[in-house]
Amino acid sequence: MQLRESYQGLLVHPGFGVPTPWAYKTYAQNPQPGAPGRTFAGVTLRNDLEPPAFGKYPWLPTVKAWFREQPEVLDALMSGSGSSVFALTDSAGATHGLRARFLAEFGPTLFSTLFSVVNGDL
Repeated sequence: MQLRESYQGLLVHPGFGVPTPWAYKTYAQNPQPGAPGRTFAGVTLRNDLEPPAFGKYPWLPTVKAWFREQPEVLDALMSGSGSSVFALTDSAGATHGLRARFLAEFGPTLFSTLFSVVNGDL
């Protein structure tokens, strides 16, 4: 998807993985679409591997819901088959503040990194 705007983001990792073969196999056994998110450049964000991963790993939907409750977050989604979750904002300042609150809420030892999407592909 080609974006006209620039976005900032925060990617977090809980310290455990979601086995990709397991995620796809579980999805294939009960193919439920992931919850639709925000529409960017005419494409609605959605990850169909969220339902199986969220059912087995409750930390993932907890963090996604927490992100979506934050005022500066445009949307949040699990990345790929998991276990990373990311949030998008529209400014670096907002993302730095989000990161500080995330680490205060979920623990300072969790992996987190800032990223940018600059007028390009998401």
